[in-house]
Amino acid sequence: MSDDDNLDNWLWFLHPTNQQEFEGMMLSLDKHLATCGLLPAQRGMNASRLVSMRLGLSGLNVFPSPEQRGAPFSPTDLLGRVYDWYRDNYAKRMYLGSAGGVVFNLRGTFWELRLPIMYGTGRLFADRNLQNVGNKLGVQEPSTLNALTYIKDLTQTYANTFTNEELRGICSTFVRGMEALNVLDSLKNHELFDHARGDRKLAVVALMDGRSSSVARWQTAQCAEKIIKGLLAREGHGYPTKGGAGHDISALGTLARTKLGLSLSEQDLAAVHCSAAVRYGEQPVSQQEALDAHDALLRLFRQMMPNEWTKRITPPPSS
Repeated sequence: MSDDDNLDNWLWFLHPTNQQEFEGMMLSLDKHLATCGLLPAQRGMNASRLVSMRLGLSGLNVFPSPEQRGAPFSPTDLLGRVYDWYRDNYAKRMYLGSAGGVVFNLRGTFWELRLPIMYGTGRLFADRNLQNVGNKLGVQEPSTLNALTYIKDLTQTYANTFTNEELRGICSTFVRGMEALNVLDSLKNHELFDHARGDRKLAVVALMDGRSSSVARWQTAQCAEKIIKGLLAREGHGYPTKGGAGHDISALGTLARTKLGLSLSEQDLAAVHCSAAVRYGEQPVSQQEALDAHDALLRLFRQMMPNEWTKRITPPPSS
């Protein structure tokens, strides 16, 4: 049985007519989604889909505006309540990118952009006013997102000082990061991909720690190695497993170009690669070197982006 089959195997046929029945349905549904291994950020849309499927509500707006909802617990109102339930119970955990954030350097200080999970398309803008968060994700098409509100721990006082050029740079980082993480999150059908996503999360934590650059550097390399090996293995291709050849990211990248037709940059592959001496603290690593490897890894993900994918985030005008 596939993961999708397990996910769709939620059994519920009672259309709630009051809050008690609704809570019972949602607790059953959320437990089912958790059992299927979905993170809170992955459950909202799947919950709406399953409720629609089980109760015969397909074709209705799953994110209705207040004036569209109708009578309490009517079909459209019920779907709105599903969204409200996840928003109220999980709050910000609904919107965190499943692969974590991306790190960028602004005025010599490292900042983390915690990118959202998105459904549909979005239009990006940059407003120094952090109270302006844009439209709720998925409620309107396209959604609008204020890039500054996704910078972790950014204060209003500091945001007020951003220049127009810095705002454009933040938006550019946001768009490139979303493209890269969309690719990373889409990789399935091999266990190495999940391990790689974990490595990248650890690398981001270490980068932001400021005292663990060698850890960040090593985990970034581990992520790239496992992604490329996973891609090769998924298509039935072998790769070196012993000695230095098994960890040579440049050589693995060449193999991916030959066997999979991926146009991976030799420069970015070399920038991500590092020796085992980094892991054991025998080779010093600066914060900037770790950040350069982080950036190169994101570029490699974007180079894996299928040609048929369209951009889901529209950046603001450059002027």
